[in-house]
Amino acid sequence: MNTDERFEKFDAMVDRAFAKAFEVRTPSEPKRKVTESYASIEEYTDKTGKRFRMLKEQKDRGLNRQEAFEELYGGSN
Repeated sequence: MNTDERFEKFDAMVDRAFAKAFEVRTPSEPKRKVTESYASIEEYTDKTGKRFRMLKEQKDRGLNRQEAFEELYGGSN
């Protein structure tokens, strides 16, 4: 394998790593996939024992907690 072939392979590996690390999402596409469904923030808290927390991306877009919850879990409060 010559130097040009090695460089091309290395370049492709770096491109894949950057693409994976910095993948671009549309604002309406949540970062995590949600498998559970909850009717309200209270139900979420009761079933999980955790307080619902917004994603940083949702805060940056100016969503309130209710809008963020509905975006991820499809419920209403």
